[in-house]
Amino acid sequence: MANNDIFAQASQAALRGECISREKDAYLYQCAWDREDLETVCKITERAEKDPELQRILDEIDESMINEEGIIISDEQRYRVHAKVQHLMRQYFEKA
Repeated sequence: MANNDIFAQASQAALRGECISREKDAYLYQCAWDREDLETVCKITERAEKDPELQRILDEIDESMINEEGIIISDEQRYRVHAKVQHLMRQYFEKA
């Protein structure tokens, strides 16, 4: 029984760590857009490709930023914008 408690506690701690990490990424993502730091936007977007929950959070941030600006774009358009930014950043760093 003690091992199960330890595993349960470790699992809960890992989940809390993931949650904090996602919150940090979300904050950095929003700040990066505000500073026009496309490199950071790309890095966080790449992490979100492997983390559906982080992707959901970033989508919410994108949606709120779009709503604040009064711009309406589809999920597909948002995905293409992110893909294009990533592509341009890769090209930039390959030349540097």
